[in-house]
Amino acid sequence: MKRIRVVITGFLLAFLLTGCYKVNMTIDVHEDGSGNLGIEMLVGQTLLDYMETSSTEMIEGLKSGFDDQTEFEGAVFENLEKEIDGEKYYGFNLTVAMGEEKMKELVTVSSGKISFVISGEEMKEMSGGMQDDLQDESMDINQMKQYGMEFNFTVKMPYKITKCEGAVLSEDKMSAVVDLLTEENVNQVVIECKTPGGISLWVGGAAVLALIAAFVVVRKKA
Repeated sequence: MKRIRVVITGFLLAFLLTGCYKVNMTIDVHEDGSGNLGIEMLVGQTLLDYMETSSTEMIEGLKSGFDDQTEFEGAVFENLEKEIDGEKYYGFNLTVAMGEEKMKELVTVSSGKISFVISGEEMKEMSGGMQDDLQDESMDINQMKQYGMEFNFTVKMPYKITKCEGAVLSEDKMSAVVDLLTEENVNQVVIECKTPGGISLWVGGAAVLALIAAFVVVRKKA
């Protein structure tokens, strides 16, 4: 996560004169502990006009920055065009598969439970590091956010989340979001869900015990 943050910060620092960009990372956790990393990067028309460049040139330029990054080897790009708060945004969504080996530092799969954890120290390094990088360039984070700047990451779990710390839980309880530009977000992030297998095992075990108890009662009566 730290390496990814450093790469993306490099892009953000290229656009210091305006807050017209949005970066949203998504980690889609699979049941086996592997997952997909998605990065959506959007640049506003205001910035494009200021830089006197086209959306196509900007998008291709941003994409080229990922070419030599081993973390994004095999990534698939999809161009995007959105309207947000009355302004046109252009960019792309990057998706790359992350096997169990890459995810093991973040995800633990145990009996009946899947856990996604980022320690408090890592969160301070991520959110604090991002803010420091931008503030070193004399940027006011709160002001930039008012202009539309975003840097979030979302964790999607394969089943409903049963524990959520350090993130905002979605209404359907299938995902949680962390704002990396909010100073308060320095606590550890813990997101957990129970797997159907773990639940079924417990229910199945209870059913077996009930059947045994019923059998014993019947035998006694006999």
